[in-house]
Amino acid sequence: MAAGELNFVVIGVVLQMCSICTESTRLVLVQILLQRRGLKLNPITTLYYIAPCCFGFLLLPFAMLEAPKIMNDPSVVFRPAVFISNAAAAFGKGKNCQALLKWQCSLFAFLIA
Repeated sequence: MAAGELNFVVIGVVLQMCSICTESTRLVLVQILLQRRGLKLNPITTLYYIAPCCFGFLLLPFAMLEAPKIMNDPSVVFRPAVFISNAAAAFGKGKNCQALLKWQCSLFAFLIA
């Protein structure tokens, strides 16, 4: 049982571990693909090319599966202050990772983030 967690679910931990392994594999494969083509892109520039594709591929399932449930749930309340503070925290984390990526490989940065 995790400290402070009353409803520890093993399947959630397994899914998170699978997610980390899948993301790590994706990062390595993208790096191999770019190196084989002779492109010398740093991880941040690579992210500029990959992120819009990931957004596009994730937007369609979200719009079809998750968005209708969220829009029809009366318990979901949009709080702009929470949204903005979360976005600021994510932006700060991204800037920290960007600084770290100047000295380390992308896989190492993903694993410690």
